[in-house]
Amino acid sequence: MLAGVVEEKHLRAKPAEDLFFAAQLAYQEEVDTKDKDQAQQRANFEVALRQIQRFLQNFPTHKNAREAWYYSAICYEKNGEKEQSIRAFDTVVKGWQKGPLVGAAAFQIANHYYAKGEFAKAERMFVTAITQTDNDPTRHHSRYRRALCFQK
Repeated sequence: MLAGVVEEKHLRAKPAEDLFFAAQLAYQEEVDTKDKDQAQQRANFEVALRQIQRFLQNFPTHKNAREAWYYSAICYEKNGEKEQSIRAFDTVVKGWQKGPLVGAAAFQIANHYYAKGEFAKAERMFVTAITQTDNDPTRHHSRYRRALCFQK
């Protein structure tokens, strides 16, 4: 050991957490930005998406993978890539089946199907949103929209 250097026994590299944190920061940076220039927004969401994809490619089963998939869906959506966004939301719903982000993802998918007039598919996703969300307004909107699916 070098003279004057204190050895840190508890300091260890955590590549998965570091990559996820970098992705999360890139995403949050765009969400928090006050600059609403569309070209800049797209570029920022693209940077966040690349970070998220790196994390998911290297650590697909990590405890934060569900959150990363959800963030990727939002990035795709913000960049106008609706089908990619729906696929990422669908990965959250099918891959985890339970939890608050599952409910939020199901709500996004249900709204997509509803807008396309695919009411049977929308109704099933609204049920998942109702049972899995921890957000009261999402649960309320899902119940209302589900009833409209039956009506239509």
